[in-house]
Amino acid sequence: MPKIDTIMTVAKVIFGDTKDLNWGRIVAVFYFTLEAIIRAIKYLSKEGLLKWIKDLVVQVTAFVVRHFSNWIASQGGWSSILENYGTSSTTFVTVLAMSAIVGIYIIYMSRTK
Repeated sequence: MPKIDTIMTVAKVIFGDTKDLNWGRIVAVFYFTLEAIIRAIKYLSKEGLLKWIKDLVVQVTAFVVRHFSNWIASQGGWSSILENYGTSSTTFVTVLAMSAIVGIYIIYMSRTK
């Protein structure tokens, strides 16, 4: 299972040259995060997995918001992904999957409290 610090290093490498910022790079970070979560499911206990997913999603989301929220807003927000890539693209599916993971986690946590 990859360490969160390692995943964040990969995220920083993906955005190494922010002069060429585009939706593909932003989606690549979320896709990479999704792949890390899928692999982690095989190795972590239920308790460890949920904490790891929460920590990872919080850090990746904070990274994207901190560094790229102005760019995302200037492009028309998250909904402009559909305009750029269409509804059938892998990009949309990846963003939808990440949203579902976060949603499931929030529902799970609200029921276990």
